Amino acid sequence: MSNKVTKIAAQKRKGRFNVFINDQYAFPISEEIMLKYRIFQGTEIDDELKSKLLLEDDISKLYDKAINYLSYKLRTEYEIKSFLKKYTENDSQIQSVINKLLDQQLIGDQNYANSFVRTELKKHDKGPNDIFNKLRLSHIDEDKIQLAIENNYQTADIIDNGITQAQKAFKHYKNDGYTLRLQKVKQHLIKKKVIQLVN
Repeated sequence: MSNKVTKIAAQKRKGRFNVFINDQYAFPISEEIMLKYRIFQGTEIDDELKSKLLLEDDISKLYDKAINYLSYKLRTEYEIKSFLKKYTENDSQIQSVINKLLDQQLIGDQNYANSFVRTELKKHDKGPNDIFNKLRLSHIDEDKIQLAIENNYQTADIIDNGITQAQKAFKHYKNDGYTLRLQKVKQHLIKKKVIQLVN
């Protein structure tokens, strides 16, 4: 007896279907995969094709989870991988999702680094070194971090940042004497590596 698709029923969840083989429920499938492999009523399904469909459906579900996770804000490749590891231990499936997201330019650590630098520039509370270290903690490649800083952080920005930080520090140490206050502001800027960068 051949294994034929006898029914395809839509799930409540949009874009998802239940496939019935020989009038018995067999497996769920996404609309994308159903169309890709031309799975319709009357299609013959052998074991090899069924395994392929199940594998691709698992990847499709992971992809949907990644898209939902990305809908809130930009994410690094490391963040996406860590998130997907909650749902599978299959590194190959996770990498398939990462590759698809990269191909669609929905993720990219260089874009993430560029965006992060531009955002921090507007805040005027972190110098290039602070930004570098923060991005490195996010598992961004150091070359990509350096490129993002070089492309977005100009000398004028460093000076503006230093002035803003100096003003904030000067207000913070308002209870100290003027000379001590200046000394503490200088130490603050050295710690933030603003003075060395400007010089």
